[in-house]
Amino acid sequence: MNKNFRLLLFAICLLVLIKLPAQVAWLNPADPSPTDTVVLTYNQNEGNKGLKDWNGTVYLHTGAITKKSIDGGDWKHVTGNWGEDDQKVIMTSIGNGLHQFTFVINDYYQLREEEVVQQLAFVFRNLDGSKVGKTAKNEDIFIPVNGYITPVKKAAKYLYSSRKLISYQKNGSNLDLRTDHGLIHIIPFSEKIIQVKHFEGDEPVKDSSDAVIMEPQLILTRLDETDYGLRFSTDSLTVIINKEPLFLSYLYHGDSILIED
Repeated sequence: MNKNFRLLLFAICLLVLIKLPAQVAWLNPADPSPTDTVVLTYNQNEGNKGLKDWNGTVYLHTGAITKKSIDGGDWKHVTGNWGEDDQKVIMTSIGNGLHQFTFVINDYYQLREEEVVQQLAFVFRNLDGSKVGKTAKNEDIFIPVNGYITPVKKAAKYLYSSRKLISYQKNGSNLDLRTDHGLIHIIPFSEKIIQVKHFEGDEPVKDSSDAVIMEPQLILTRLDETDYGLRFSTDSLTVIINKEPLFLSYLYHGDSILIED
């Protein structure tokens, strides 16, 4: 092989390695089927580095996330007795802080035929569990398998640091507050019950919930404007609306019962 070509190939490989993000744990082959023999590798120098510079035995603690799992905390077929010298979960050190473990997914987790595995969940520990390896955010490690694609989390549209009141309108017994983050709909159900709904847009959206079966009553309400905002009242309850930043507080016969953060 031409010397210059070898140097070019080495430079390309080095560039690829430099650009690859450091991983805490991975499977080989990647994205295996449940019947594949896989090799799990854990890098104790990455993630939260809970086991960095640890020279003793590394144990894995693991479970399967299946279609029936409620969320990432609902591990199925958990393997590993925490804090014990469990021989079934001892990893093999291959040097440079790397540890490996070989298994067949279906056999190791004893998955039933009807169970569809989507991810494998891991944390790593020393013998007594005083040192624990997780992600850089100190979270459990999840590795997708069996063709599963991890959903991309989107930022919630309803999150905001503060709101301000743009306009308001009293409609019969109800009060609508238009803000820079949508509509607030305040509905008295009785003298002692007020429902407050928040909508992303400028119009109320029909509620499909069957949890509330009571119908709002047509009752006398009063709206007063103050230096700091508004006071919306029944005979028993008062909603205080601070204009900017916008937040609501609630009084029952003059006593504060709830204040928004």
